[in-house]
Amino acid sequence: MSKGNGHPARDHDRVALDTLRDVLKDAGLAPSPLEEAQGYAVAFEGEGPDVDGLAHILDGEDRFVFLLVFRKTAPKARRDQVMEFITRANYGMSIGCFEMDLSDGEVRYRTGVDYRGQRLPAWLIRNSIVAAMDAVELYCDSLEDVMKGQLDAIKAIEQAESQADEDGD
Repeated sequence: MSKGNGHPARDHDRVALDTLRDVLKDAGLAPSPLEEAQGYAVAFEGEGPDVDGLAHILDGEDRFVFLLVFRKTAPKARRDQVMEFITRANYGMSIGCFEMDLSDGEVRYRTGVDYRGQRLPAWLIRNSIVAAMDAVELYCDSLEDVMKGQLDAIKAIEQAESQADEDGD
């Protein structure tokens, strides 16, 4: 296996990539190798958040990063409200965070783990992916309402978090 730039992956990275691929397949996903980085893209179809997944093994760093990237971007006129929303959502989160590229409005949720000096265990990959999916599922509808201009950031956070309270999360 080689990295996206044509250089062979380190053995430690190769083992982590194999584990990552196996976890994604076991979850019923169809991982596609990334061209520009070590890792896989996964498409989430059906009901649920309108996102794509990117799972990276950072080259030579013994770090795994999982991103859920929203397919819709924040319109320029709504980016201040989206920034406020994701800042409020991030406050108090113990695992992962939302982030936005201010130049193009791309919004994503990121989790990551450092497994330096160890093999990357499958359970840690699964836990990182589940944490990201849980957070995105909790906040995605309200975030999309902010992007569309249907709610301001404060009302959208109240909506998402009150729904979580009602669901017992």
